[in-house]
Amino acid sequence: MARTWIGLFLALVTLPAFAGGPGAVRKQVESSMLVKGTIDVNADGSVAGHALEQPDKLPPGVVDLVTQAVRAWRFGPVKLREGEAYARAGVSVRVVAKKVDEDGFIVEVRGAQFSEARPGESVTADKMSPPPYPRGLGASGIGGEVYLIVKVGRSGEVEDVVAEQVNLFTLGSESQIARWRDQLAKSAVRAARQWTFSPPTKGAYVDRPFWLARVPVAYHVTGRHRQAQYGQWQAYVPGPHLGNPWYRDESAPDADAIAAGNVQPVDNAFRLLTPMQGG
Repeated sequence: MARTWIGLFLALVTLPAFAGGPGAVRKQVESSMLVKGTIDVNADGSVAGHALEQPDKLPPGVVDLVTQAVRAWRFGPVKLREGEAYARAGVSVRVVAKKVDEDGFIVEVRGAQFSEARPGESVTADKMSPPPYPRGLGASGIGGEVYLIVKVGRSGEVEDVVAEQVNLFTLGSESQIARWRDQLAKSAVRAARQWTFSPPTKGAYVDRPFWLARVPVAYHVTGRHRQAQYGQWQAYVPGPHLGNPWYRDESAPDADAIAAGNVQPVDNAFRLLTPMQGG
């Protein structure tokens, strides 16, 4: 357990700084990791069971925290297929830690995303060319992660796209951070407008006029910061959650509970009713 929090402390204090990193911004720094696995849900929305991916690579304290949270979850009713005892979904859980004083941290389950393991029933990636690094940011070592929501039309082309949230891997002044977030968001949005997707071919969502999907885009500068491996903490300055113009459900999960490079349909059968569990 001690190693769990020692590793967390190091992640929080080693975020690269640009122009000193003012104290007000430093206080915003969080550290997080994504925990992946599967969850089985009964028809009445109760949890039948779950399994974590590579639990031996996760800090023991994180395993305990996620396990306690998942066991308490309750979903809306789930329609089972003939012969199914329960419905299975992939799950991605964001565990977030924040230093509150010299000796203490708050560690909590912040958000979760669920993906249905039913091929052909959700929008999937077709062609997604990565965006170029914004001019000047790469050379300066500025990195971050942009969480996009793409609106996919029936042709598979992107009809619209918004940057829902931008987290930064570099410290700076408030004005610098605002400018960097804007540059990263614009770069990711421009690239996403050229992406194509494969619409659903069957299932409950096949006849919709459009589909929504979340896609995180990560910008890392070699030598300044790195993409955290599974089971490792990633430090960052969290950006404001700007919302989804097409999806007004207040119970919708946080934008950043998904790993970079993945495509997560916004709509699926697994609707979590239980608030996220703290730690």
